[in-house]
This record gives sequence, C-alpha cells and structure tokens, in this order.
Amino acid sequence: AQANLGFARLADPDTVGRLVRIRKASFTETDPPFKFRNVSGTALNLGDSVFIDSDHFDLPGSTGKAHGSVVWGSDLPIRYYLHIIGDSVSLSDVAWVYPTLPTTGGGKMVLDIRSERNPRFLDYILTNMDVRTTRSRLLGQMTFGTGGSVLAVKNV
Repeated sequence: AQANLGFARLADPDTVGRLVRIRKASFTETDPPFKFRNVSGTALNLGDSVFIDSDHFDLPGSTGKAHGSVVWGSDLPIRYYLHIIGDSVSLSDVAWVYPTLPTTGGGKMVLDIRSERNPRFLDYILTNMDVRTTRSRLLGQMTFGTGGSVLAVKNV
C-alpha cells in the first residue's frame, strides 16, 4: 500500500474520531479482490464505523467514485452501506462475482452495496446500468443477493 495524505487527525481524545484526507492512495484488497489505484477522498473512523467519501478511484480497467460507511461491532457481521458510481466499468474487474460472468466488455453503472435486511446477507443493487459484452448489451437494473445458499438475482 502507498499513500500521499493531506490533513490527518489521528489522535481522538474525544468523540470527533480519526480523519484522513487522502490525496492519492493505492492498495490491494483481497476480499473482494480489488486492486485500487489513484484513490482520493476522505475517511473518518468513528467508534466501530468508517465513513468513506472518495471523489475518485481506479481499478485496473475501471474508474469511479464512492461514498458510504462500513460498520462492525455489536457482535454482528460487518454491515455495508456503500454507493459507488462506476463511470467506466470493466467486466474483468468484477468477474469474480460469479464464475460464468464474462470478462470482456464493460460500460457504466451505479452500485449500492447494502446489508440492511440481514447483516449476514449482502445486496449488490445495480442501477443506471449500460454494459456491453461480446454481442450483448444489458440496460437497466438488477440486484444480486449473496450470503444465502444460492446467489439470488432479482429486480431484473
């Protein structure tokens, strides 16, 4: 991981939390597998939560921005509330989601990751989708639900 930081507040003797302004950062996430590059924005760690506001990020073939929060604690699984705008999305960056998902092509979409109905289940809500692969084009919206015994696909 590499980072060029702006303002950082790391000591939090009261309730204001730890804040980092990120000028540029690059790091690899293993689960889910992402190689983030050129990340900029802010991150605030407050108690058992991290609030993210990224005005830019790159993956190997994609670019976008994101904001939201990740919450842990209370003896519950990690809870996600993320809103990601994929200005340009490469299917090769997200093909890990499902074994038969094409790895060629791409487009744009808005992705919301939520664990509201049950923290053990994640909904990947795709909207404003315009994706092309081989000789196909997918427009509209759909939701993938994970965490159950089978992958749920709904709201297509």
